[in-house]
Amino acid sequence: MTSSVITIMLGIACFDMTSMLITIGTNNMLYGTEGSECSPPATLLSFKVFWFFIAIRDLVRRSSTWLGVLMAFIRFVGLKFGTQPIFQRLARPVFGCYAIICSIVLSFILSVFYWLRYDFVDSDTDTWKPSNGCPNYSPTDIRPIVSQKPSKLFTDYDGVVGKVFMLINGSISKIIPCLLLPLLTILLTFELQHAKEVRKSLIVPVKDNSTERTTILVIFMTLSFFIAELPIGTALALQVAYTDIGFLFLATFVTHMCNALFTINSVTHCLVFFIMSSQYRKTVQTYIGIPRQTLETTTRSTVFSISKKRSI
Repeated sequence: MTSSVITIMLGIACFDMTSMLITIGTNNMLYGTEGSECSPPATLLSFKVFWFFIAIRDLVRRSSTWLGVLMAFIRFVGLKFGTQPIFQRLARPVFGCYAIICSIVLSFILSVFYWLRYDFVDSDTDTWKPSNGCPNYSPTDIRPIVSQKPSKLFTDYDGVVGKVFMLINGSISKIIPCLLLPLLTILLTFELQHAKEVRKSLIVPVKDNSTERTTILVIFMTLSFFIAELPIGTALALQVAYTDIGFLFLATFVTHMCNALFTINSVTHCLVFFIMSSQYRKTVQTYIGIPRQTLETTTRSTVFSISKKRSI
């Protein structure tokens, strides 16, 4: 497996972990915005912190998707032009570091506009006050309920900035990567088959299991990104033309369903990496301190179990 792919895998893992932690950390906020009989609503500062982390999650998800595209491209170049200088440059670990940094910087620009979509203000009319008998609050404890509204930047001039942003964000973040991913997957499949035929034609057959596992790993990741991200991108882009409340509810439902798929996708990445990549296992061994013999025995047992189930 090329070193740059390992670096990119590390970047994707960090982005996935960040996205999952933010999702878990902000989950309670969604259900306590207006408070309850004896619980006050979320404060204005809490809302702003919440929205800041949601923008960070948007940034890392976009970066993770494009790193998946880049990883598939590097594998294709490795199979097609493995002996040429261009692949030697792409295979260096430092290239993976540059790719991660560039993905963050470019994604940051769109995430700034994502963050500027809404303003949070204390409502002048909607207030919260505790019910009689609440132990920690007196009836005179009145607090404003924070309201969320589209920002002036996104509503002025008939919302042209918002419409352009939705179109660009949906295209760059979701649709374009999801069009490139199946294309690269098809090319990878053809090149993998071609490599097998070349090895069979050799006088002394050579079986490169590492290359095959790497390519299968990349194909799995490209397909999982495609399934989780394309519907969201389509819904975002169509919101430019369709702004009725029914379509917005449908787009929100599609987004929630795809977010669930994205969560499953992110959770399974580490397991797939561990099974398919020997270098990934060595890294786990180094940092966790698992004895090498124990790690290899566990991996063989896992692979054997999977193979046995397939044969049944």
